[in-house]
Amino acid sequence: MPEAKAQDNFTDPDSRIMKRAGGRFDASYNAQTAVDDTAHIIVAAELSNNAADTHQLVPMLQAVKTNIGEFPRQGLADAGYRSEDNFKRLAGLPIELVVALGREGKRHAQIDPNTHAHTVAMATKLQSDQGRAAYRRRSGSPSRPTAGSRACWDSANSACEDCTACKPSSSSCAWR
Repeated sequence: MPEAKAQDNFTDPDSRIMKRAGGRFDASYNAQTAVDDTAHIIVAAELSNNAADTHQLVPMLQAVKTNIGEFPRQGLADAGYRSEDNFKRLAGLPIELVVALGREGKRHAQIDPNTHAHTVAMATKLQSDQGRAAYRRRSGSPSRPTAGSRACWDSANSACEDCTACKPSSSSCAWR
């Protein structure tokens, strides 16, 4: 016997109940997009039925590589993608990763360098002028889906710096 609060969606059984703005819950999907922050075009998009973004960073960067032929030089993401495992898995790739560790300007819990060395390195990067400047570009990125397609708009915040896939001059590059 299912619990009294258990719900099924008979019209879309793959969707999941997710919290939305204003505290409502709806059957939804979690949309992820990767946007070229120079051309302002979406270079990869994925949907999942998991509300958490943590496990979506690596697949999104792989989708970018699949779509444009290489990894972006830089990947910017909000704190929902923060994970020591993500940082370890992406450490050997040719991507400068900039992932928020929490709200900008707020104090964060102490990070144990023995168990979270990659997270400590990210914190150090985010405290630098270059790291702060890179992350601030993310907030101006047009990576949020339109209101009509908004399943979990605040989690679709990845952005990719201009690619080098076509390597032509900037005046003829389709991605710029």
